[in-house]
Amino acid sequence: MRVKKDPKVSIIIPTYNRVNVITRAIKSVLGQTYQNFELIVVDDGSNDNTGKKVKNFNDSRINYICHEENKGGSAARNTGIQVAKGEYIAFLDSDDEWLPQKIEKQVEILDKDEGIGAVFTDRKIMPSGRIKKIKLPKNKKKQLKKIYRKNFLGGCSVVMVRKRVFSKIGMFDINLPSSQDFDMWIRLLIYYNIEVLNEVLVIIHCPSSKRITKNIDAKERTLNILKNKYSKYLKTCFFCRKLSNLGYLYYCMGNKKIGRNKIIESLQLYPFYIKAWIYLVVSFINPKIFFRIRTIFKKHEVLE
Repeated sequence: MRVKKDPKVSIIIPTYNRVNVITRAIKSVLGQTYQNFELIVVDDGSNDNTGKKVKNFNDSRINYICHEENKGGSAARNTGIQVAKGEYIAFLDSDDEWLPQKIEKQVEILDKDEGIGAVFTDRKIMPSGRIKKIKLPKNKKKQLKKIYRKNFLGGCSVVMVRKRVFSKIGMFDINLPSSQDFDMWIRLLIYYNIEVLNEVLVIIHCPSSKRITKNIDAKERTLNILKNKYSKYLKTCFFCRKLSNLGYLYYCMGNKKIGRNKIIESLQLYPFYIKAWIYLVVSFINPKIFFRIRTIFKKHEVLE
C-alpha cells in the first residue's frame, strides 16, 4: 500500500516483550476505517522476537524503532512523538486494541473544532467486560477539580491529541514509574479544552498479574513525585486513596504493620474516605476477610 507523504494521524505503539499480543494491537490499527495514518511501533528493548512479529506485517506505513535498552513506556512514547509526522497523535498500548471506527470518529471531532486539544473515548475492560464511561464536566473549573481527585479519563489507548499540544504541555515524564497518563492529563486540562466521545471504541486487556500496580516501590515513588509536582493542586482525598491502596499492597505482601500505618496515615489526611476505614477495621480481624473486601471493591468498583 502506498503511503501518503503527510499522514494526518500518527499512531504510536510502545511495546516491551509483548510478542504474544502485539499482532492483535497492530491488526486493530490496520483495520481502521480511517486509513491516512502512519504507525510507529517503538520497541523498548524487547528480547522476545517482538521486532520479528512487527516486521512480518511488511506494511510500508509501519515505522519500527527499537531502543537499545529498556527505558520505560514514557520514553518509548516520547520517541514516537519526536518522529511523528501527523497533525494528530494517537497512542495504543501493545496489549490493547481498537474498534474499527476509533480513529475516524476522533479525527472528525478534531477537524471540526480547532479549540479542542484532545479527544477521549469510552472503553471496555477485559476479561471482566466492564464498560468504563468518561463523565466529563462541562465547566473547565469542574474538570480540573475532578482530575485533581482521580484519573477519570483513563489510559493512553483512548486518546487522540493534536501534536502541537506537546510543545505547550511537554512530553511524558520519564521519571514516573506509573501514572504517566494521569500526569499528562493534568497538564492537558490546565491548558486545553478536551472532548469526550461517549462510545466504546477501545478494548483494554488487563491481565492483573502483569500490572505495575502490583509493584509497591513503583507506586510509592510515583506518589512522592506527584506530591512534589502537584502539591498545590491535587486534593487530599487523592493522596488518601493512594496511601490506603499502598497500605493494602503492603498488607498483602505480609508487612501488616506498615500496611496499617499507611492506612492510618491516609485517614489523617482525609478522614472521610470510607473504604480506608473499612480496610483499617478488617485488617485487625482476619486477613482472609481483608482480601475478600478488596476483591469485592475491585469487582464492583465500590467507592473508587
